[in-house]
Amino acid sequence: MLDFNAKIGYYKNILIGAVKRKQEMEEPKIEDKLNELLKEFDAVAGPEEQKLASLARQASDNCKKLRKSMDSLQESLDYLRLCIKYQLFDLEATRRENKHLRNLLEKKKEEE
Repeated sequence: MLDFNAKIGYYKNILIGAVKRKQEMEEPKIEDKLNELLKEFDAVAGPEEQKLASLARQASDNCKKLRKSMDSLQESLDYLRLCIKYQLFDLEATRRENKHLRNLLEKKKEEE
């Protein structure tokens, strides 16, 4: 079994390595790794370990906040796309209506 410092290094390498390689880790996998790390910290007492546990909890909380922000942003973008589609539809309908009304005016002028 790995000692405490080796476990910290292992989890650190997993999380930081993915960032350096710019490979996306699935969010649940990141949270699972952070939760495992928190459990390891909780099992060991000491000021340094408690500080690391606090930092790991902050990272976990920040990850959750980031996910909420991303979900909110995605919903906003979806709503914006929908609004743009409706605006384009309305613009096309207005153009068709204007064309039709101009044709009616031209016919009326020709009849006079």
